[in-house]
Amino acid sequence: MANELNIQLDPFLEAGLTLLAKVFNQAGAQQGSDAAMTESSTGFYTADFSLASIADGAYTVKFQTAAAFYGSGILNVKGNAEVILSTFDPASDAVTTDTASRDASKADVSDLATTASITALNNISTNDIDLRLNAYDAPTKAELDSAVAPLSTFDPESDVIENSFTHNDLMKIQTAALAGKVSGSPDGPILIKGVDGTTTRINATVDEDGNRTAVTLTP
Repeated sequence: MANELNIQLDPFLEAGLTLLAKVFNQAGAQQGSDAAMTESSTGFYTADFSLASIADGAYTVKFQTAAAFYGSGILNVKGNAEVILSTFDPASDAVTTDTASRDASKADVSDLATTASITALNNISTNDIDLRLNAYDAPTKAELDSAVAPLSTFDPESDVIENSFTHNDLMKIQTAALAGKVSGSPDGPILIKGVDGTTTRINATVDEDGNRTAVTLTP
């Protein structure tokens, strides 16, 4: 009896849980008592479960806390021991020509991977799903803001881009130049209003050739 029950959960969100494992047969009857799980590494939980009185077959294992369901798995048992259906390592295991041993090995697991055993894995009640959904703790706005804050410290309201102008200041001046009303052309001074229609964003003095000789910018 050693770590027959185990599950890997999210190491970031699901560590430090008080997790229980419950074993059910294909009829839905619980086998033995709840198994208290130990977190052997971050998010990886294991538990010992006595197979001394467990009949051969495939069993559904449900992993949950007192308030939430965290997943399920299958425990295969043969001769009061856990059976791993596939342990063959093609890199190191020899291929035998002993057909009797081969057939005996096949017989050992022939009754485990049945349709019923696969169906048992999906034997999750709506209550299990509700517990899982109710346990979901969505991040708050403050938590999201805190997570995003380190990504950028640029503040368009206060950080200066050029001379004394901030990003927002320059946007007002640029939009005035592109879309604002113009007066005083061609002799000057040329006045360009902001998109608000009232604020003079650009006041330009020009010479006889229309060249700007002085410019006053008002964001």
